[in-house]
Amino acid sequence: MPRTIILIAAEPHELRGLIRRLPPAARLEWPVGFARVTQFNGQRWILLANGPGSRLAGAAVDVAYSKERPEAVVSVGLCGALDPRFRIGQIVVASEIAAGAQRFAALTPAVEQPYAGGLVVSRDQVAVTASQKGSLRQSGACAVEMEAGAIALRAASHATPFYCVRAVSDLASEDLPLDFNAVRNGSGRFSRLRILQDAMRQPWTRIPGLMRLGRNSWQATRALGDFLANCRF
Repeated sequence: MPRTIILIAAEPHELRGLIRRLPPAARLEWPVGFARVTQFNGQRWILLANGPGSRLAGAAVDVAYSKERPEAVVSVGLCGALDPRFRIGQIVVASEIAAGAQRFAALTPAVEQPYAGGLVVSRDQVAVTASQKGSLRQSGACAVEMEAGAIALRAASHATPFYCVRAVSDLASEDLPLDFNAVRNGSGRFSRLRILQDAMRQPWTRIPGLMRLGRNSWQATRALGDFLANCRF
């Protein structure tokens, strides 16, 4: 039987750079936002996305463990840079996840491509401003994201090898174009309607900012997909 690897992102678009490198994937009828399975390099890869933050990511992992016994769990997707040296598309492979008072070790995949390693902060809120990122940088972390802590906790409880691979979509020195924490709905997902309404309050600055973030995110997802396609977990 091929080894089963589960890769979990927040949003389906974070997986599109990887999907373009994989064989066609079949839909899984699982109660999560996005679930696909494919065979790749002799392994069975399950791709999941269920929304941002610890609660939604944790729910996706719980569903996965109710149906599978994976050989590895990988938190993937985009991240915000805390290290001012990082550029858009920089690959970050976590050596450790800091989620509040908890710390989780993360493994390093077998890969020949270069990457940056280090401590990654996982929190349930978007780091919106350069000032917030600067404060998080004081912990020694190199990047920030929203799901890896919940995923690592569940992987540890099942004694499953855990990895975290991310790509930078916003720089340490820049503010995001709007407060993404204010546009999440009751379930924690980002509301497109709220994003549009917020953008229209200052369309001359926020709409170009969102367009720039979209371009940077696509660049990051392509870099992430190219990297993941060369990894062995």
